Amino acid sequence: MRLIFASLLLFTLVGCDPSSNCPSPFPKPEWGLFSSTNHAAAKRISPKPVTPVFIDSIKFLAPDSSMGYGEARSKNTNSLIWRKPVYTVSYDNNLEKDVQDVFIDSMIVKCNYLFIRNEEHEVYKINLKTLKTIKL
Repeated sequence: MRLIFASLLLFTLVGCDPSSNCPSPFPKPEWGLFSSTNHAAAKRISPKPVTPVFIDSIKFLAPDSSMGYGEARSKNTNSLIWRKPVYTVSYDNNLEKDVQDVFIDSMIVKCNYLFIRNEEHEVYKINLKTLKTIKL
């Protein structure tokens, strides 16, 4: 019931046509000499915290304790509305695991979608009505 209410509330607040093909709000990366698959040989630093996105009484966030997950929580009580995996990371056993981690680095709500970008500049959108995830 909370999920249906939250989805309806978001649809009315964001005010975009859900049938439209809402493009990613993130700019396309310009790759130079380095591709997104190059990994450093040293340990990585902790990921930067992702700024939560607030729409009325709902807070969308990417918890740093769960790589690749998105959550919706009540802004007032912090109670969980939904939590879902957005993407998974495949690891190469010949490399250190921590240098292969790929964390979410930003989120934006647009056209009734939660757009999520990770450190590899992969963009995903979650339909806030159906919670279906699509990789762009």
